[in-house]
Amino acid sequence: MRGNPRGMARLAAGLNVLSGLPTGLSVWVLSRTVVRGDSAATAANILGSENLFRLGWAAEMGALIIFPCSALLLYELFKPASRGLSRLMLVFCAVAPAIQALDTLPDMAALHLLRGGTTLASLSPPQAQDLAFLCLRLHPLIYDAAPA
Repeated sequence: MRGNPRGMARLAAGLNVLSGLPTGLSVWVLSRTVVRGDSAATAANILGSENLFRLGWAAEMGALIIFPCSALLLYELFKPASRGLSRLMLVFCAVAPAIQALDTLPDMAALHLLRGGTTLASLSPPQAQDLAFLCLRLHPLIYDAAPA
């Protein structure tokens, strides 16, 4: 990718900012649906706003797609200064979204638990709500494990 370094830097910065918008939406959705310490209220919020919950999930996935594009541009910009350090930055910028994508799995698991079905018939509603709440509590723990 050859081009104007100033233009590439602006595009990389723009993509970084752009990736923050869907992330902010995802955080807002979780803050609106998860009630601290109350699995029943959380379950009611998620099931009552399932489309919003899914939108938050999709927004987070979108942000995780946009961020590596910015990293590729930064790699091209920094490569002339130090190819090795640029590669290291690129590795971290690839690993971080991969780990952060893992935090979306417990969110979908929580939704699956709350929606029930024949495979979950052995769980009582309070048990399913508690398990879903536990899954949602994993979200920030996994997200924070990412090296970005």
